Amino acid sequence: MIYIWLAAAALVAAAGALAWLIGPLIAPWRRARAAGMGVPFPFLITLRLRGGNAGMVMDALALLREAGSAAPPEFVQLVHLHCPEAAGSPEALARRVEEEEARLAAKEAAMKAKVRARQGRRPHASGDAGVSEAGVHNREAE
Repeated sequence: MIYIWLAAAALVAAAGALAWLIGPLIAPWRRARAAGMGVPFPFLITLRLRGGNAGMVMDALALLREAGSAAPPEFVQLVHLHCPEAAGSPEALARRVEEEEARLAAKEAAMKAKVRARQGRRPHASGDAGVSEAGVHNREAE
């Protein structure tokens, strides 16, 4: 008889843990689906397990979509979790995501410019003018 009570208590505890984990996620997930964002439910579960606010992330993602941004949900989640100053409101989070996108785009452009500048300095120091940048034999140089 005691085993039945223990099994029932374990079942109630498991249901309580599941309700704690999933309960607060249903409303943000439904809002995201209604807005056509198609955010998978497991994404929200991982956000909840990491200590994030799913409602704020979904609202910020909706604001970003309205503004024309294509920031992926994972990027919004990272900004939310790593920038505590942006955790005040969905608007603040959306602004911070846009700032981070602009910063990363500028960094990427600078890196591409460096690569183009390095490619402009070829051929290599070996002085082999008969080999192009890709290592393909250049018949015109012969």
